[in-house]
Amino acid sequence: MTLSDSLDAWAAWVYNGQLMSTQAVGQTGKVMEMLALGVTGPGHNGASKTTTSSDLIEASIEAALMRLAASGALGEKRAAVLRAEYLLPVRDVARAQEVRAITLKIPLRTYKRSLAAARDYVLAALEAQPSIPRIVRG
Repeated sequence: MTLSDSLDAWAAWVYNGQLMSTQAVGQTGKVMEMLALGVTGPGHNGASKTTTSSDLIEASIEAALMRLAASGALGEKRAAVLRAEYLLPVRDVARAQEVRAITLKIPLRTYKRSLAAARDYVLAALEAQPSIPRIVRG
C-alpha cells in the first residue's frame, strides 16, 4: 500500500464518521473521543469495538497528525496543510493546491513544503508501528 492510498483511506474514514470531531474541542478532546470509541482496538483502552487493519492505519494517521499539531506552531501548520490537502474539497482541480494555500493564507511554495514534511512525518509514524503493514512512499 502506498502512502497516498493510506491518506486517501484516512480521508474517507474521517468523512464516514469514524472520527467524530463535532463533540471534541481541541486535540485532547479528539484523543479522548478516540479512546472512548475504541478506535485503538480492544484490549488497548478497554473498549469493545473491534477494528480492522484498515481502521488501525487510519487511526494511526490521525494520531500522528495530532502529535504533529501538538508539537508546536510549525507542526500545527503542517498538520493543517495535510488535512486541507485530503479533506478540503476544491472545485478547480487544476489549481487545487493553490486554492488550498490561499484558503490557509500561506504561499503556495510553503504549502507544498509543509505538505511534503507532513507526509514524511506520517510515513515515519506508520513505519514505526510494527502492527501496520508496510507502507511505501508514493
